[in-house]
Amino acid sequence: LALGTRSGAVELYNLLADGGAKHLRQLAVTDWGPTPSDTGPASCLQWAPDEAAVAVGWASRGLAVWSVSGCRLMCTIRQGTTGTSASGAYEASPPASASSALERGTGGWGPGMS
Repeated sequence: LALGTRSGAVELYNLLADGGAKHLRQLAVTDWGPTPSDTGPASCLQWAPDEAAVAVGWASRGLAVWSVSGCRLMCTIRQGTTGTSASGAYEASPPASASSALERGTGGWGPGMS
């Protein structure tokens, strides 16, 4: 069983034969930077046909797929994001310079990128 929360986390439970439930783990993108105010509550959950993974969509933006063991398989929200811009798109902290971006293996083109 997967339950989406107002904080954006997803709680996974194993349903037991005696009618009880055992909490397995919590899945949350907050471990990678976004805050609950960035994503909003978990608003859509869908299990894979083989029940080996669950997809999560949030009310404000973003989606992710996790394995039942808790491995984040994909996410539309970049790791290390610091919030949203005026356009609503996620922004990562810009690198100090293009050369430092290349040294770190990150970088991009556009306004604010040196």
